[in-house]
Amino acid sequence: MREWKFWDWTGYLALFFAVLFLALVEGVKKLPEDYAPDFMGWSIWAFLPLILFTLGSTTLFLKQIGWIGVRSEKNRFLPWPEPYTPTLVIEKKFINERVVLDGRAFYKCEFHNVTYVYNGTTTIQISGCDLKGRIRYDSDNPAVKGTILLLDTFGMLNDRFKALLPPEEDPETIKKNGKPESQA
Repeated sequence: MREWKFWDWTGYLALFFAVLFLALVEGVKKLPEDYAPDFMGWSIWAFLPLILFTLGSTTLFLKQIGWIGVRSEKNRFLPWPEPYTPTLVIEKKFINERVVLDGRAFYKCEFHNVTYVYNGTTTIQISGCDLKGRIRYDSDNPAVKGTILLLDTFGMLNDRFKALLPPEEDPETIKKNGKPESQA
């Protein structure tokens, strides 16, 4: 039940209430007439368990065949590994290179003109490090890359940090050559 999502709960709760109303209606029928409330005599109560059972069964069936409750793998968040134990990188110098952040913990390292590559698969752990020169960001994950570009567009990145763009989309290249190829 820990992994149940919205559609699992919806389906099973509909089945539960179908059985509950069926038991309730049958129980009220056995009460003396003075004790049963008038609204319990309405004919709709006879159909409510069938309606709820159909709703619950249909919900569970559609979820099982993948028509509801399924997100595409392309947009699904990847779970972080548990237990998470990053590779320790201690007192190392990185000069003019791409540094993958995922799965690593950097402690007292030096970064000179590097491109950080973050794909969002683990937490970022950088402590006591020295950053020098131009720092760039890049990612192989479209969602992370989009977030970096959004932050850059709104000027939320420090001037020392630059989002990495493919050459055909880079603003400097567009100024020199005109429109990017994709829009020409």
